[in-house]
Amino acid sequence: FLPSVRVAASLASKPHSEPVHVAEPESAAAGKVENLRILVVDDEPMITRLIAKTLGLLGHTVESAHTASEALSLIQKNAYDLVLTDKDLPDADGGSVAAAAKQLKKPLPVIMLTGFGDMGELYGELRDHVDLVISKPADGETLRRGIAAVMTS
Repeated sequence: FLPSVRVAASLASKPHSEPVHVAEPESAAAGKVENLRILVVDDEPMITRLIAKTLGLLGHTVESAHTASEALSLIQKNAYDLVLTDKDLPDADGGSVAAAAKQLKKPLPVIMLTGFGDMGELYGELRDHVDLVISKPADGETLRRGIAAVMTS
């Protein structure tokens, strides 16, 4: 029972036809995942600030990028524990960011945030590059549970 999780698809090992709710692992429920260095990629500065503030309150260090090219430059220069990217960016889509991030830094977990599209379709498109898809808007508890699920799997 996850009342805060709107809808999320675990992309690591599920058949791509069905989106699923994130089931939080026991270890994630027992303890917090803190002190991660997270890159947040979103073209809307207000959303980026809101997510960064929320993640900061959860104990993480956050950097942000507003384009795919800016994100990839930061990924090449810095070590991140996690990338949280929007699906739609001005110069590329979040799937491209995820694919490039995975190629540049293995293993680098990627969570995609989206306010668009069918989650089942997203699953098929992103299966090899995105570890989790979370619908926008995502509250702090949804982000916390998603991060815990990805980082403890």
